[in-house]
Amino acid sequence: MSTMIAHWASPTPEEFRTQRREVSSETDVDTLLATISSEPLAEAAFIVHEQRLLVPDPIVQDGTLVHDHELIVAARGGWGYMHMWTDDDDGTWILEGDPASPKYVQGESEFAAGTGLPIAEVAAALREFLTTARRPECVKWVPDRP
Repeated sequence: MSTMIAHWASPTPEEFRTQRREVSSETDVDTLLATISSEPLAEAAFIVHEQRLLVPDPIVQDGTLVHDHELIVAARGGWGYMHMWTDDDDGTWILEGDPASPKYVQGESEFAAGTGLPIAEVAAALREFLTTARRPECVKWVPDRP
């Protein structure tokens, strides 16, 4: 069975909380997106796929192993946003979004206007990633340029 692990910040006025959720089914994908879109101060979720490789950390260089990829997913107001890098691809990628999608900013998470897709399309992409452990092909991606 494939499993993804999602982590995100979910602060409240009283405390800073971090959340962790295992995602191993289509229902879990829907629950994750519903949760991060409904928590008023939730930031984007950082998602790793447990079946992908661990590689030496290129920054710390002390033998620590890290995942060879990272998928960042945000959801709000019926829109979903994704940013991804993997060792398989050259560079980092964002969705080729719907021009009508608004800018997403929450805490340290930010996606430009026009880079979001309807939440159902992002859910389909997450389901594909859960199954394949590769950058989803059911959505269009463009290189992320600063």
